[in-house]
Parts: sequence; structure tokens; C-alpha cells
Amino acid sequence: MTTAAQLVVVVVGSSLAVSGVLLVVHRVRVAGALLFLGAVTTVAGVAVKRAGHSDAPLFGWTLALALLFPLALTTFPRATWRAPADFVAIATVTGAGVLATTQWRAPSTVGAMGLAIGVVLIAHTWWRIERSSGDERWALAWMALGTGVPGLIAGMLFFAAATPSGATVAC
Repeated sequence: MTTAAQLVVVVVGSSLAVSGVLLVVHRVRVAGALLFLGAVTTVAGVAVKRAGHSDAPLFGWTLALALLFPLALTTFPRATWRAPADFVAIATVTGAGVLATTQWRAPSTVGAMGLAIGVVLIAHTWWRIERSSGDERWALAWMALGTGVPGLIAGMLFFAAATPSGATVAC
């Protein structure tokens, strides 16, 4: 990872940490705490990478991207189970995130779990926006916009990235 990429990760991680603290202050405690922990884990991964460790940051980034951030999004703005769909989404995201984190050295497992998490996040967020109203609908719409656009860009960059053999991941 280049120095410029590390700087970008630190800036985005710092922004997410501040956002997490602000959410906790405004009584969105579960999602805010998860967002803050994910941001700290991401920034710590850069620090560990700069210290010369090659594998440890990958574990931290997998933990943040596959478990902490998706759980923060699933529990936003409140961690309540008002319907079976909420329970199913949280259980699926947690299970897939734990599996991806425990298998962080297996790119195919992490990729498959990332795809499952992404599909569940999109479906659950859409379902919650459709069934909410007022301030909660606005909060969910902004969350979807703020996470969806960067998520789609990151996904496209991942599939366009070259593998160590020089081939691209997707045709």
C-alpha cells in the first residue's frame, strides 16, 4: 500500500471515528460505538503496516470491513428488532462477518462473505427505508447515500484490480 493510500485510509478512518463519537453523543450508541471501533481498527491497521508488519493489518481491515462497519449500518439508527427482517439481517451480517474475520487469509471466503454482507445490507436498508417515515427515513436515506456510493466504487475497484498473476479478478 502506497503512502498516499495510507494517508487516505487514515483521513477516512479519522472522519469515521469522529462520526462515531458524534453518533454516541446524539444517543445512537450501538451504531456509533461500532463505527468508532471500526475506524480505530482501520487506522491502527495503517500504523501496524507502517511499522513493517505485513499480515496483521489485513486481519484488522477484514474485522472492520466485514464485521464492525456492516453491524454499525445494520443497527443504525437504533438497534431494535421490530420485525423478523431486522433479526435476520443482523444475524446474517454477524455470521458472515465472523466467518470472514476468522478466515481472513482466504480471499475467496472473504470475498463470498463480503458479497453476502453487501446484498443483505442493500436489501435491509431498502426494506427499512420503505417502512420508515419522517426523521428516521431521512437518516436512513443519508446513511445509504453516504455508504452506498463509496461501497460501489470500492467494489468496482476490487473487481478491476489485477491479481498477483496479472489477470483481473473479473472479465
